[in-house]
Amino acid sequence: MATTVFSTKPFLEIVAGAVERVRLSTDDLTDFNVGSVTRALLEAHAIELEDYYQAVYAGLTKAIPISLYIGFGFERLDAVAASGVLTLTRTIGATGEVVIPAGERMQSVYGQIYTTSSEAVIAEEDADTTVIAVAVLAGSQGNALPGEVSREVNTGIWSATNLASFSGGRDAETDEQRALRFALFVKALARGTPAALEYAATIPDIRDPDTGVVIERVQRAAVAETPGHVNLHVHNGAYGVSDALLLAVQALIDGARDEESGTWEGGYRPAGMRVDVVPFGSQTVSVSAEVERDPGATAEATLAQIQGALEAYLNDSVAGTVIRPKDLGNVILSATGVFGVSLEGPTTSVVVPDDAIMALGDLVITWTE
Repeated sequence: MATTVFSTKPFLEIVAGAVERVRLSTDDLTDFNVGSVTRALLEAHAIELEDYYQAVYAGLTKAIPISLYIGFGFERLDAVAASGVLTLTRTIGATGEVVIPAGERMQSVYGQIYTTSSEAVIAEEDADTTVIAVAVLAGSQGNALPGEVSREVNTGIWSATNLASFSGGRDAETDEQRALRFALFVKALARGTPAALEYAATIPDIRDPDTGVVIERVQRAAVAETPGHVNLHVHNGAYGVSDALLLAVQALIDGARDEESGTWEGGYRPAGMRVDVVPFGSQTVSVSAEVERDPGATAEATLAQIQGALEAYLNDSVAGTVIRPKDLGNVILSATGVFGVSLEGPTTSVVVPDDAIMALGDLVITWTE
């Protein structure tokens, strides 16, 4: 059986077909030259038909994927809030234990608001502690460079700053991203495969109980398989992964019994094989370089730009990627405020392992004139 494929017709092809049809239908009309009355009438219809073809084609290209998404219940992913690690420091002269309650508000230099996700305590013998903070509003606008997030009201016996970038913030899924994810979804229909496990890890999310904003979702997953056992490594694109998200992914992988109906809802793991959902490890790369700043660029701002660029590059490096010294030099050179760079370390290439996320270690920048 022949398959009919819809295709648009261009203006000239429509006109040619109309002229041929009129010639076959009557001997009274003979002037079909450009500019003739007959030709003008046919061209007017051809213009409308071409517009109609384009409208139908555009409608089909939108309707086909949408109908597929509806049929499979494949909803667009919501935006994800940025998050990161805050360092809370005791103010000079303050003594005793300092307790910082959950929900303490922070603010970036661009006005974005963040709240601490749990209570933090600076012990009496310590000068500082760390806590996770999450952007109030979801989206990439919550991502911030080192040193850009601080306590909203800088009074009291402690202060806060982010020594590393806030990341993981993503805008709502675009049509192109949704189409790419749907291709992964189709591969995951045959459950029990590595592709299915990696896709399943990205399904659960953690939401703020008050606002419903997505505050965490797996943004990278990788399978490490040995006979009879699989480790599914996951990462949230920011500081690592929370215990709550680990448990949510593990539950989806293993499957569970529906409490209302009592029926078993199958998971994604292969039959007879244990799958453990675990965080990615971390492997650091220390960088040292001599940097020449652009005229007018401050050392503090340029250093934050360099650190942010290196953190983003290393965090995005996937397994098997070879990180070469010249690549790191180019990343520094691309940072705002950098005019020239001479990389001093590392001197050898690093291969990204399967079970680790690359992170920035010590960063030593020497400014040159």
